[in-house]
Amino acid sequence: MRYESWESDDSRPRRRVISGAAKLARVGCLLYVVLLAGVLLFIGNPTKFIDSPTFVLLYRAVEPGLHVGLFACLAFQASASRWPVHPLLQAIVLILFAAGSEAVQFWLPNRTPRWGCFVQDVSGLALGFVAWKAAAGLVASFRRWRR
Repeated sequence: MRYESWESDDSRPRRRVISGAAKLARVGCLLYVVLLAGVLLFIGNPTKFIDSPTFVLLYRAVEPGLHVGLFACLAFQASASRWPVHPLLQAIVLILFAAGSEAVQFWLPNRTPRWGCFVQDVSGLALGFVAWKAAAGLVASFRRWRR
């Protein structure tokens, strides 16, 4: 992350300069949160839209992986966005989002909150954070190797 000074002397604090890629990643992260909330809360079970026995069996087989994958992508993207907050606070906010997406289902018709879905969501968040750390470590080691 680059820093830029307001003056030539170091008497004032330096201002953080955010790159265009980081701004784009943050906007993408916010859009993904809105999309994920819409899918989880309002679409829910797509088998009521597609009435095919094969699709129903396939969906039930991959549904746990969908929760894990969607929340892993969310955690990876939130980490890649480099929000100016501590990673622990970022994880807490995302866990609260997962809990909220399950809790709000009490009031939605044809939706039921389940502990299993919450556990899958939190597992996906953990997977996404670990994947980001691994990817960032690989990129850093590659940059050191190229020098």
